[in-house]
Amino acid sequence: MCAAALCRLTDLWSSQSISDADKAISQKNISILIKEIHQALKNDSASFKLRALVNVLFALPKHKDKHDTIHLANRICHVMEEYEDDLVQSLRPFHLMECLSSLSVLELHYPTLVGRICQRLEKGDALATFDARQLAAGLKALAILEYTDENTFAVQRAFARRWRKQRIRQTATTSDICQALFSARRMMQYTTDKSLEDEITTMIYTLFRELASPLPNNKARAMTAGQVAEVIMTASAIQVNVTNPIFNHIMETLNQDYTMKRATISDVSRILSSMKRLSLSMYPLAVQGLGVKLVYLVQQEPVEPGEVMNLFRSALALHQRDAQVMEPYEKAVCFLILERTAGNASFFLQQCTDIELSSLVRVLSLIRCSNEDALVTLAERILEPDMAESCSPKAASQILTYYTSLIDSSAEELNELQSHLSELFHELGTHLLCAQLLPAETSASMQAYAKASYVQDMGIFDHLANHLAAILDTCSVRQVTQGLWSCGKLVGFESEHGDVDDFGPPYLEAARKYAEYLASITPEMNAKDISQTLWAIGRLGIDNEKVVSLFADRARQLIPECNSQEVATILWGLARVAYDNRELVSELTNRILVLKASSQEAATVLYSLGRMEIQDESVFSAMSAVMMTQVETASAQSIANALWAFRTVELHPPRQLMDSWVTQKLGLEGVTIGQVDL
Repeated sequence: MCAAALCRLTDLWSSQSISDADKAISQKNISILIKEIHQALKNDSASFKLRALVNVLFALPKHKDKHDTIHLANRICHVMEEYEDDLVQSLRPFHLMECLSSLSVLELHYPTLVGRICQRLEKGDALATFDARQLAAGLKALAILEYTDENTFAVQRAFARRWRKQRIRQTATTSDICQALFSARRMMQYTTDKSLEDEITTMIYTLFRELASPLPNNKARAMTAGQVAEVIMTASAIQVNVTNPIFNHIMETLNQDYTMKRATISDVSRILSSMKRLSLSMYPLAVQGLGVKLVYLVQQEPVEPGEVMNLFRSALALHQRDAQVMEPYEKAVCFLILERTAGNASFFLQQCTDIELSSLVRVLSLIRCSNEDALVTLAERILEPDMAESCSPKAASQILTYYTSLIDSSAEELNELQSHLSELFHELGTHLLCAQLLPAETSASMQAYAKASYVQDMGIFDHLANHLAAILDTCSVRQVTQGLWSCGKLVGFESEHGDVDDFGPPYLEAARKYAEYLASITPEMNAKDISQTLWAIGRLGIDNEKVVSLFADRARQLIPECNSQEVATILWGLARVAYDNRELVSELTNRILVLKASSQEAATVLYSLGRMEIQDESVFSAMSAVMMTQVETASAQSIANALWAFRTVELHPPRQLMDSWVTQKLGLEGVTIGQVDL
């Protein structure tokens, strides 16, 4: 009687039509009944029928008081273990399945009991009674329990195999299929049985085909965003080929109002994360649509910084360079930064850790955000004493790196942010004075100082340079090249301001170590590495002939891979260190003649040939032609360098080139070179 009353009350409490007050009364009554049943089981467990105990066990997960629930559930399971033979013989397969479901929901572990149930459910007569919903529920229960014994594997194989039957799939709802896919993904994570793994994989592909197939009325299956997430996460788990029809189906589904209506931030995050793992970059409209939904969601509910950071990272990995796709993501992140609560600072920013704030800076930099209000607001939060003082070296490095990169690449003047950048270097730079920085963080920080031309605290840059020199064996080629480039960039800035003495800057010795190290591993260097290295040693005046020769030899090997900028940079570096190899220079100039060079690159080539005193009329003619066709974009300094080169090798420059220099340098519109006394 108690068991029947408990089940009736639980069903009533679960009803949607019951009022909250009545639910509270029912919950109280359930608690009383639980205690009564528990006491009755202690006194005389034999008086309870096994069917009644299963009903009670199945009802317990619906009760809120976990303490009372678990105690009674454990007592019931002990009784079931005492009568396990009677249990599997007297109960129908459906009721045994209910047992498994309750054990999984309540997180109870009774391996012997589960093993006996699995032995029964594996039998053909038991399997034949299950429809799609029950098979999905059974797979889910077993996946959550995570048993790895042969009895469990056997029934999982049997359940998975049943999905091959058309009559099972025809009765399956979308919810059933997605529940089975959830279970499959979870089982693949822990199974040690190869035959089970093969069976699960077959089931997944079978269910994918079912989902992608139209229903009898030729309508596509309606899916929620959560179900779409489950499907694509399962596809990601077994690395389904991106040409599989399931992807076209679920991406079309994402365009449906029904699918996106109740989508949560968690759904959006899971979908994007799985798309990233599968490299599904061929669906930009789907990614853009998820971004539009994100804009709505962040305006409606509080957001967990960690979850939204993962979401932004996934979107960036898929379509970082597509401004149209990334536009809604920029709107979402700017809203989160600028949102105010009762006039106070952004609640979202206050919730963020230093690493999450640095991740925000990275996101804004990679999407090339131009919303200066958002950029400044974020910088001001970072500069607040509680954050600036406790910032980790890793976060400090990333903040300085990406803020500098953003300003450096911005097409707009970000004057207010520029002033904040100096404050960021001043406040966060000291966090970089540690020995725990990783190679990537060290070289990126050096590059930030160099790009920002921040020379107020050069002791920090010197420390970074020496630290990188001490850990070269753990660095990648790119990291060392980046460090060397940073030294070359800063020495030029310091030289212009008269801050370098006759012995060179303190970081010059570290730069020499970088060059010598790179010279020992030139086969690992690509065209970009070689061009930046030669540019840097040219700026730094590192004229070690042996080192330069090794770089020159590698440059010759890479000429077919070089773009016009790399060719021009290599020539400039060789000219600066007075490297004399006419054959190499000829190969480099032949390469740039077949490439589309810019006016700046053409001027660099001419200047380099002038420094090396190489009179190659065909190259001078071709490069000057490039400059004249792009004369509007050529700077006065570029033109001046080109004219100097012509004069040095005793060639006559084109009149148009000289007229352009007069116009730009002297501001004399409409005046030709013949009218000006130079």
